[in-house]
Amino acid sequence: MTRHTAIVIDITDMTPQTMGTGHGTMTATKN
Repeated sequence: MTRHTAIVIDITDMTPQTMGTGHGTMTATKN
């Protein structure tokens, strides 16, 4: 669970910069 949270945070930090790309990465990680 901790690992998953770290990934989510990393993506969230990048989301504002890559918006679309960040969203796509989040979906892939969640899947």
